[in-house]
Amino acid sequence: MNLDSRYLTFLLCCIIPITLIDALNGFMLMQSSGGLPLSSIYKIFLFSIFLLPLLNNPYLFLMLSLGCISISYQIFSGYTLNIFEDVSVVIRTALVVIISTFFINYKSLLRETHLKIIEIIFVISFFIITINVISGLFGYGFTTYGSKPAAGSLGLGYKGYYFAGNELGVLLICLYPVVRLAFGFSNNLRNKLFINLIFITVSVLIGTKTSTIGIAILVLLDLYKYFASSFIKGFILIIVSAVSVITILPRFSDHFNSRIESMSYLLNSRGSNYIILSGRDDFLTNAWNYICEHYGFFDFLLGSGSSFSASVFKSTEMDFFDLFTWNGIFWSVFIYIFCFYLFTKIKTLLITNDHKFFVTVTFILLFFISILAGHVLTSAMLLPFLGLYYPYFYLKNKMEQDNA
Repeated sequence: MNLDSRYLTFLLCCIIPITLIDALNGFMLMQSSGGLPLSSIYKIFLFSIFLLPLLNNPYLFLMLSLGCISISYQIFSGYTLNIFEDVSVVIRTALVVIISTFFINYKSLLRETHLKIIEIIFVISFFIITINVISGLFGYGFTTYGSKPAAGSLGLGYKGYYFAGNELGVLLICLYPVVRLAFGFSNNLRNKLFINLIFITVSVLIGTKTSTIGIAILVLLDLYKYFASSFIKGFILIIVSAVSVITILPRFSDHFNSRIESMSYLLNSRGSNYIILSGRDDFLTNAWNYICEHYGFFDFLLGSGSSFSASVFKSTEMDFFDLFTWNGIFWSVFIYIFCFYLFTKIKTLLITNDHKFFVTVTFILLFFISILAGHVLTSAMLLPFLGLYYPYFYLKNKMEQDNA
């Protein structure tokens, strides 16, 4: 299909409201269990407009064929309990493949304007998430654990009006490399400290181990790379950090105390294994026992669908295994191989060591999170952003070469 750069501009503009739509979707679902699945409809729309120019791509044809065969098998085997859910799961896990492949195929149409739009998408999303999460301190939105009204203080963490609090923390990690570049971290110490402080604050308020540890690693690495070369810079960092902690910590004391009490209770009652995996090892054992007892050969290859799997055992919240149970081993392996291919494709573009370092660290974090905690390669919130990594770093690298 013959396109011009205006179509790419249209596609990117369609992604701008993504986190706002997810928040509206969460608000409606929290208010009524029968609410309109706004986010799923929006992701299907994004899937369609990115897919249309790629219908002659043989690799995507193979992926679509695999998805259709998997869903057809589940229908004819009597597994399908909710066709909309099962199709939506295939579409959302394929989003990163569709979006990345589109920009790889049409990279010659990318312009500097598109770089600015992608930065706008990431920065706006970051601030929408920040406003949602911080509003929990004032009684708005819902808690991450328990999905209770934030005003009642009956749950832990804050997720604003987002439905999936676990996905929110991982999305924050995915946003970090682009947001830090959009704010000119390398040249502006004030921006660096201010934005890093917001990232740390939001990650702690979300309250998941994934968000807190992941963002802490990225922020500490960023600060270390900046301050390691200078004693004076390091001394400034210590002073600023101490003042920030003394100023901010009292505001979050109730949040920290409730989190520490909860972790202490879980450690004493269920052990360190539960603290690390949050019971996912038990979910995996239960799911695997059911699969070994009930799955046939084609079930292993093509899965039993998300809706059926949820009816017989709890999601393991480990992406590889969830993808396997939903759509089979072929689909799970394909998604992981593509993400590794995407990482190598992006890394070979980059000439700046700083960019290479943070892209590598982010992909490594996302890989281990997907294996141990999930909500990465099954997340409709995160995968469109991961799909924008290629065009962003392609354009960033091109501009640096032009300016060299």
